[in-house]
Amino acid sequence: MRWLTIALHEIRMNFSQKSIIFVIFIMPLILIFVLGSSLSGMNMFKQSDVEVEQVSAGVVVDENSPLQQAFDDWIEHEKVKEFAVFKRYETEDELRRDVKNQIIEYGVIVPSPSQGSEPISITGVQGTLTITNLTMETLIDSFNAEVGKTIAAMKRGVDPAKLEEVRAVEAVASPTEESEIVKVNSSNTKMVSAIQYYAVAMLVMFSLYTGRGLAESLYHDRLNQTLHRTLASPIRMVDFVGGRMLGHFLFGMLQSVFIIGFSSFVYGVDWGYNLFVTFGVCALVLVCSLSLGLIAATWFKSQQAMKTFIETVIVFMTAVSGGFFAIPAVQQSVGSFTISYWGMELLTGVMKGESWNEMWLGLLILAVIAFVLCTLSLIFVRKAVVR
Repeated sequence: MRWLTIALHEIRMNFSQKSIIFVIFIMPLILIFVLGSSLSGMNMFKQSDVEVEQVSAGVVVDENSPLQQAFDDWIEHEKVKEFAVFKRYETEDELRRDVKNQIIEYGVIVPSPSQGSEPISITGVQGTLTITNLTMETLIDSFNAEVGKTIAAMKRGVDPAKLEEVRAVEAVASPTEESEIVKVNSSNTKMVSAIQYYAVAMLVMFSLYTGRGLAESLYHDRLNQTLHRTLASPIRMVDFVGGRMLGHFLFGMLQSVFIIGFSSFVYGVDWGYNLFVTFGVCALVLVCSLSLGLIAATWFKSQQAMKTFIETVIVFMTAVSGGFFAIPAVQQSVGSFTISYWGMELLTGVMKGESWNEMWLGLLILAVIAFVLCTLSLIFVRKAVVR
């Protein structure tokens, strides 16, 4: 009960300060509106029909796939090269990442066949441009038809090399036969709008400021000489620190609920299919933030130095993670080592409707970061509280 009493006291203290209410609850909504509306014309947020002369596509072909040679021959055909140029990828993850970052406009995945009589499923990974997607789907359908006709001809005892001669006399393969051999799936890489993107960025950035609030409350108690008197009372260190962290954690979750709810109902932001995952990510970001706040309170004797350090770290992590302006090269190299990057990746992933298979690694990495920071903060917590 002591934890809860201390936590409720911290929440009341936060709500009693008008400056905190403005910065934590109002400022993010203003920035979401301003950035989302002013930068909505950027290329990364456009989803429109444009004239495309040649599509930049990527392809992953499994070495054990019986379609490997046929696909290699097909992409070298003059008519195919007129509409698309293909770049080879080793893994499916690399291809999907480049489609997502708009390095390539479309992706094709040709796997090895599964056991049994199931057809081979060629997967097309769609990009942002409708005309590009239609062009590539038409090309893949033509490849599907050619493969189906070739295999059907071989079943009838016709030499595939003489297929053109036989085709002049009769139709070699029916649509039914083709569909049993190769199947084409469409994997749509749903893109987020500008207002969605910056709603995520501002939510993560302002959630990270929660740790600064925790550190400031410790400095405030030291300055007022109330901290030592509190510790002299029959209150255990774990109750004192745990209650403080719980109070700021709950305050941060209220902030997340308010930003998500307001942006959803007023700005029309679609936060995706799973709010459980969304709030789980928010909770992990808050744990990281509170841990950073305790660590900063340990390192710096001056409150101003602590605030400068935390604000610099937050702005840096937000910038290299694309929170202000998306730069894919920087995000993938520097940004991937930050809390902001993984928080934004996971929240935008929920918006795009990504599956658990695509999100579990990011969740694991963010959880590991939170665990490491929390462990370090608990190791140095006595020094942060008692100086």
